[in-house]
Amino acid sequence: YKTQMSETGAVVAFEIKPAVGTAAEMCHRLKIIQFAASLGATESIICPTELFFGTDLSREDKQEMKINGQTLRLSVGLEDTQDLIRDLE
Repeated sequence: YKTQMSETGAVVAFEIKPAVGTAAEMCHRLKIIQFAASLGATESIICPTELFFGTDLSREDKQEMKINGQTLRLSVGLEDTQDLIRDLE
């Protein structure tokens, strides 16, 4: 993100390597971060982007927007930073 922007926010999107599994599988392995599609929560939530954004898009639109089975949308909440890092590891 540092190469793309000067300031950060609480919502980020990132891709996981296929060897890790699908985005949905990773969401189910997390203990602290909630698997949900929501905005404005105080707890950290995560959702595969294709479930959050992709249901009404064509395949071409998804490819252009880089929405795929490996991409996650994470909204960071108020939990301890190190707890969240460990959960994602």
